[in-house]
Amino acid sequence: MVLSDIVENGSSTGAVLMSHADQLIEIATELAMDAKDDTADLQRKLSAVEAAKLQIEARLEAAHHALERLSSFVSIRGSDLQCPRCWINNEAIATLRPASDGPGGHDNFRCETCKSDFNLQI
Repeated sequence: MVLSDIVENGSSTGAVLMSHADQLIEIATELAMDAKDDTADLQRKLSAVEAAKLQIEARLEAAHHALERLSSFVSIRGSDLQCPRCWINNEAIATLRPASDGPGGHDNFRCETCKSDFNLQI
């Protein structure tokens, strides 16, 4: 048993003796309250992990289909250059537009959809 308050000169100043069982209940209560306080933080972390998992699964799915998509990639539709990244990653048709003059012997193109830049030789 433990005194929760100080006893002076044999007189009690609100001293309470706690049994082992009561002390363990008090400890368990504190632990439960601490765990409850962690709930919001743990939920936020779990949501972030689940979102990351979905992104990884999408990238994995794209990787599985990349070679299939490569065989059907059309680099020019009419007179428009096509974005290889949009096609390989999402099987999406997207046009490349001139972005700026590149370094000697190169032209820069930018995808209108994914905003990727491609530095192509002239």
